[in-house]
Amino acid sequence: MDRPIYKQDGSTLIIQPYINHLQRIKVFCLIGVLFLCLAVFLWFKFSDFWQLPTSIGLCLSLLSLGYYFYNVQMKVVFDKGKGEIYQLIFNKYQINKISFSSGTIVSRSINGCFFYAVSQKSNVYGNASPISPFLTKEAKRLKYEQEVLPLIEAYLKN
Repeated sequence: MDRPIYKQDGSTLIIQPYINHLQRIKVFCLIGVLFLCLAVFLWFKFSDFWQLPTSIGLCLSLLSLGYYFYNVQMKVVFDKGKGEIYQLIFNKYQINKISFSSGTIVSRSINGCFFYAVSQKSNVYGNASPISPFLTKEAKRLKYEQEVLPLIEAYLKN
């Protein structure tokens, strides 16, 4: 975990599980912009062969920007004042609202990649909000379990 994935703001705990993907997003977006520059050069110089770099550049740039806004900027907010947990998408829209009394921490796995999520106690296998990145490395998992998980449990108990 290069960057801290959590931030305490008064009585609110904000978790951004995928904030460490930001560097990869910048690289993919830069590669897409370079392909677009190549397409402009080919268009002016040869008036041909510009379609493939344009499509590659647009795909890389638009997909990385979409991933950035939807996944990297996604936040899980533990609000003690309201007594609820919710996901904040685009820093505006609240989805997956769960009250503190009905929330629990569950472990999930996708294609062998382990992560933690917050779900309702009544339906632990249903819709959940991810609160950790994929914990594929043992050191990363131990660091997360020692630093972030106790904070989340303290918020859920109070």
